[in-house]
Amino acid sequence: SQAGLGAAPAFVTPRYETGTLLDIPLCWFLGVLSGVGSISFLLAERQSRRAFDALQAAGLDARAFPAMGALCVGLAALEYPEITYQGWTNFNSVLLGGDRYNMFGFGANLLLQFAALKIALTAICRGSGLVGGSYAPALFIGASHINSLIDLSRSEAMKVRPSVRATSLGWERAR
Repeated sequence: SQAGLGAAPAFVTPRYETGTLLDIPLCWFLGVLSGVGSISFLLAERQSRRAFDALQAAGLDARAFPAMGALCVGLAALEYPEITYQGWTNFNSVLLGGDRYNMFGFGANLLLQFAALKIALTAICRGSGLVGGSYAPALFIGASHINSLIDLSRSEAMKVRPSVRATSLGWERAR
């Protein structure tokens, strides 16, 4: 595979270290959030197909559907260019928490907006008949979910000072 794809990895995974015991419930919440995202994607795709089937039943030419899907993506990309497929560049910028234009990071709110838009627009594109997959969008949605939780876990409101800490000899009370 290195002959065709090169020796460099397609995307860069950032280093993440657990900071507190609060990270464990955040991982559980990530599982729940990912499940909700998966169900949302499936439901959105079904609704999109039903909507385009209804438009066709109403007499609209199905050859116009891909253009309608592309128009939806183009309009959304004017405000959120990160949601369009740009190779692995946009995926890497979400994984690393920002890009060269946004050196302060995206923040949890914006990352969750990315995930919601990516779910909706991928469903619209697939329903309209545009050729595309679900693998890269699923990775992008997952990266948005993960980094939104990482951003939340690093916020000052989530900092918890442990009253007990681990040492090489066992547990001791923190001072």
